[in-house]
Amino acid sequence: MLVMPCPICGQHETESLIDLGLMPLSVLGIQADPDKSIEGKSHSISMCRCQLCGHVYNDGYDPDFEQPFEGGCTMYNKGGPWHRHMAEVAEALRSVITIGPIVEIGAGNGEFARFLHDLPYIAYEPTDDANECSKHVETKKQYFAPETDMDLVVPDVILMRHVLEHMTDPVGFMRRLSTEAKRSGLRPKLVVEVPCVTNALNNGRIEDWVYEHPHHFSPDSLAEAARRSGWACSHMWVTYNTEVLVAEFAVYGPDMRSKRGDFINLENNINLIGNMLWEMHRERPGSVVLWGGAGKGATLINMLNAPFPVVDSDERKWGKYVPGTPYRIESPSSLRKHLPDIVVVTTSWRVGDIAEEIVREGYPVGRVANFSNGKLVTYQG
Repeated sequence: MLVMPCPICGQHETESLIDLGLMPLSVLGIQADPDKSIEGKSHSISMCRCQLCGHVYNDGYDPDFEQPFEGGCTMYNKGGPWHRHMAEVAEALRSVITIGPIVEIGAGNGEFARFLHDLPYIAYEPTDDANECSKHVETKKQYFAPETDMDLVVPDVILMRHVLEHMTDPVGFMRRLSTEAKRSGLRPKLVVEVPCVTNALNNGRIEDWVYEHPHHFSPDSLAEAARRSGWACSHMWVTYNTEVLVAEFAVYGPDMRSKRGDFINLENNINLIGNMLWEMHRERPGSVVLWGGAGKGATLINMLNAPFPVVDSDERKWGKYVPGTPYRIESPSSLRKHLPDIVVVTTSWRVGDIAEEIVREGYPVGRVANFSNGKLVTYQG
């Protein structure tokens, strides 16, 4: 049977587990009228498993299906063990939060939020359950939109309990969270709770395969989903009789907002320094020489775009031209002719090597410099 690639890791090493054919919605399809119950639309359930990351998913799930939660979620569990489980997770969260707030995505009726009502807490719940949730914590009756809400609420912890398994593209949503956090200069923790598929597989269970859950996470596939979406796993544990996975993740990667600004300034600074070098060259051609005419240096030379003499240590490049330019690469011995006031090393990590070569060969050079953080820095040795 041909199945879709794993929606978590993208690999094609997948296998078909069980095809249940067309089945009704398990929770969302509950009706007060027997005829409507019988006539309710059925949906394809064809469970597959990735042989690489262990993720289990419904190959028959319609990506355009919108789960209708009018009236709120009717999932029920008032048992003591479940209550104790939530209390334990809430206590673990208290050790994670630093300045707040906790932002819970898909908070339901606030059954979990009430354990932490004394902390800074903002719940997002788009259904009528928001009305009950608002009795415990600040609640926004809407979906969480990372592109706008990340800056608005500035989360210290992002919490998603039993949400990812309902999403068509959980990796995509987690990536939106990490991307917007980095663009906002934030480093929130992400705490995720999902059902663990291990017992369902080991015990050959049937009841776990419901249409409302297109995804069934293993510890490996949850960690893989995080890794592929910009989150590093700090801690993961299995709880509630090994039926539930809880994981804490941290954002990894550069601060996109600040780095983008840094590079804009970098480009402006290089242009300013390029103009300064050009003025030196106009006053006395040869007073500025660039060392390094290909590879990494080609980018900087193209950016400067000025007819400074170019030399290179590699004799194989002599007589040839800097890629993309009409500037001919010369031997370093031409420095005796140019008598430069400054040699600009175009590949920064080689500045020490070149400075040594200049001293060793006795080339008449005023100073050696390279670009660093948008500034021209004189090499001190």
